[in-house]
Amino acid sequence: SPASSVFAEAEINETLTTPFALTDISKFLSALSLFPEPELNFKETSVEIIKDKQKIVFVYADPRHILSPTKDFKAPKFDLTFTVKEETLMKLFKTMSVLALPAVIIEGDGKVLSISTKEVKSSTSHSYTEELGPTDQTFKHVFLAENMKLISGQYDISIAPGVGKFVTKDAFTGKPTTYYIAIETPLKK
Repeated sequence: SPASSVFAEAEINETLTTPFALTDISKFLSALSLFPEPELNFKETSVEIIKDKQKIVFVYADPRHILSPTKDFKAPKFDLTFTVKEETLMKLFKTMSVLALPAVIIEGDGKVLSISTKEVKSSTSHSYTEELGPTDQTFKHVFLAENMKLISGQYDISIAPGVGKFVTKDAFTGKPTTYYIAIETPLKK
């Protein structure tokens, strides 16, 4: 991400013979999903996604603009884990886009676990909230909307101090895609 707030990893079946850089993996994967079993033609500055007489040209990012970890990432111990359905996230992200809201909030009030989108610094902001289930914990975790570019799917979400882990499984291969996204507020309210 632009602020080095997101680290993502995925397992794939394919062997890539041409190194290339992407700034938005979700956009690339969404482009791939537009065609069933597309052919990929790797060029010097782009990849062609081809199916029959249709073609998408997806331009690579400049590798100098991609930050890569300098050492192996070691995930912290997670204090909270729950699952969010794909439909819930789709509604949340659509509402976030329509209302131009800047944040996703995962919150527990000691009774209810919820996910919402709103302007955290304004009590008069538009908002959308969905209850996810019961919790006996009290917390509020804020994620910037610009960091929440996730591929579609149901997610197992785990929370640790300073980071959220979002894991989905590819519908075709069953292999995981994992995002580690920085939390913008402390763990406790």
